[in-house]
Order: sequence, then C-alpha cells, then structure tokens
Amino acid sequence: EEDSSSINIEEAPFFAGTIYALPEFEPFIQEARDKIDALRAALAVSPASHAAAWRDLTAFIDPIDGTREFCTARGEQCTVCIGFADKDGRALAGVLFRPIDQQPTWA
Repeated sequence: EEDSSSINIEEAPFFAGTIYALPEFEPFIQEARDKIDALRAALAVSPASHAAAWRDLTAFIDPIDGTREFCTARGEQCTVCIGFADKDGRALAGVLFRPIDQQPTWA
C-alpha cells in the first residue's frame, strides 16, 4: 500500500509518516547509510570497462516492505527488497533481507 507520508532516513530520528524507528535501531540505520555511501563512492571510481555494465543495469529497491512492522519490531514479514534488471527489463538477480530475523535470501 502506497501513501504520501514523509520519510526521513537522513538523520535521527528516523521515521516514515507518524512511525518512528526505535532509538536502538538508529545505529543500524546509520551503519547501512554509511555502507551505501561507501558503495556509491566505490562505483564512482570503477574502471571504465565497468561503466557500460552499470549504465545498463536497473535496480529496484523497496527499502522496507512492511515499514510499520519494522519500525515497531513486530512481525517477521518486513523485508528489504532489491532487484536488478538488464536494459531490456529482464530480471537478473534479487536479494531479500529480513532485518528482524536476519535471514537473507537471494536468487
């Protein structure tokens, strides 16, 4: 279900709409942001031969499917979903991560 709620993942307190991440999650959220920034920097200096491959890759990211469950630490059905497609839209790979029970799954 999509809505027009405000989302803040830039700095604590982190929130989606009226739901705030518990303070004990803040270090994990910041660590994930730091890792994403490091990955962005690494990709920016990739060899030119890799540039075309990255340019033709599309990433689909649902940062938290089940936001309410994640922010309240209830339920095991929240996931972080990342999918990759080629320039023609064909699925190449995907990763699902369940942050509450720590079970990554990929295909």
